[in-house]
Amino acid sequence: MPGFHIDTGPFGQFGVFQPAATIELARQHRWRFATLEPLQGILIYARKSGRPKPEIDRATLHHMQDCIYFPGKQKWLPIEITFYHVFGTSETGDVAKQIYKWWSTEVIDLKTSKINLKKKTCTLELVDGSGVALYKYTMYGCWISKVTPDELDYTSTKLGEITFTLEMDKATEELLEGSPASNTKAAAGGGRSGPRHIDNTNRLGLNPHADSQSGNTNPFAPL
Repeated sequence: MPGFHIDTGPFGQFGVFQPAATIELARQHRWRFATLEPLQGILIYARKSGRPKPEIDRATLHHMQDCIYFPGKQKWLPIEITFYHVFGTSETGDVAKQIYKWWSTEVIDLKTSKINLKKKTCTLELVDGSGVALYKYTMYGCWISKVTPDELDYTSTKLGEITFTLEMDKATEELLEGSPASNTKAAAGGGRSGPRHIDNTNRLGLNPHADSQSGNTNPFAPL
């Protein structure tokens, strides 16, 4: 079990693999979200967030009685981020005002219905107990597609929340330097521990975002 050794050797006396005592487990409550232009004063009130998930459509080839399936186009599913609905003493501390301001000034003007789409780059990091980022998702082309405040209920004592749905074009995942897994890989001579991209659809350099560690202008190139 994590935290102590029962016996020596990587597989123990019974030939069963046992994790090291120094193993670091990801915790659901250790994360932080940021945007290219941060939402001022409200990120401290974030309660929960989804994580980027790719999905591949299924293409079907029909022939007489048979159907043959192939992988089709890849897409990134939207994620939801939920905040406590705090009434701030200033505009920067009011969660709803900040979210609706982002939505109305950089997506669509809710009064005039004018499109003002300005996509942002957002990041989602998993951190350790001291706040050091160990794992990072970078989400490109983000914009809010929906804002959902909690329903009201006279019988409830639950804290109010407000959730926004974040659309994205693509995402990458990155194992950061200094993380336990990164150090283990480096010690074993397993190559660089930098960005391990989970978008495998664009290997032709069509995306302008560069890989900062290798200098490669194609962030989706294989390791």
